Amino acid sequence: MSLKNAKVLIINAGFHCPPMANGRLNETLALEAEKYFQQKGHETKITHMEKGYKIDEEVVKLDWADVIFFQTPTWWLGLPNPAKKYIDEVLNAYMGIQNKKAGKKFMISATFGALEETLYDKNSCYEGKGPEAIWFPLYVGFKYIGIDKLPMVSFYNAFAQDFSIDNQVKRLHAHLDKVFV
Repeated sequence: MSLKNAKVLIINAGFHCPPMANGRLNETLALEAEKYFQQKGHETKITHMEKGYKIDEEVVKLDWADVIFFQTPTWWLGLPNPAKKYIDEVLNAYMGIQNKKAGKKFMISATFGALEETLYDKNSCYEGKGPEAIWFPLYVGFKYIGIDKLPMVSFYNAFAQDFSIDNQVKRLHAHLDKVFV
């Protein structure tokens, strides 16, 4: 499948959970991804989980999409609860539809409070396995329903005083430029 003029479903799993998170970083990255895709000639639809969703409408969007761009915070080494619920409900329903469109792709864009070097430190709780290992279960879930993986993009140290959203948006665009050539 060509990644030119793709139909892209952007799923924003960011949410407000004071005092730890206000959801703005993931929302900003999701909206920036939407702008990027539209400027490059892709058609987009977006779901902000926190605003609510209807399972049957999400299944239609999932079937419509060539690419699923999943923007998510990393909570306790995985999906936040609302995102896990979305996956359970929507992917379960999607599995049941007939004649699914083949060749779909899936990309994770994940934010981390941890430093990048911590994820690659063999002596840390991450055992040096990096972000791909943390998100492996989500990739397998999408692979199980016939959707292949695209390279992920990660954003680290999100709670730092000097964390710059502008710099992260530039990183996102650079990553998307490499993947969506």
